[in-house]
Amino acid sequence: MASWLTPIRRHRNRQRHRNRQRQHRRCQMHPDIRLAAAAIVATVRNGRSVFAAVLAAMGTATGTG
Repeated sequence: MASWLTPIRRHRNRQRHRNRQRQHRRCQMHPDIRLAAAAIVATVRNGRSVFAAVLAAMGTATGTG
């Protein structure tokens, strides 16, 4: 699939993928899905910007999902 890439770039992508996997496992260790949902509900109830809540939801989705 990435045959047209140079081996150096391929190696860098592989390292990036490993880092992503490490972060994924670290996020799965503790149940932060409930914490994120509670934080989003709290921000919405406090009347803060919904944009921040959406950003938090996106961050948790990419970290855990």
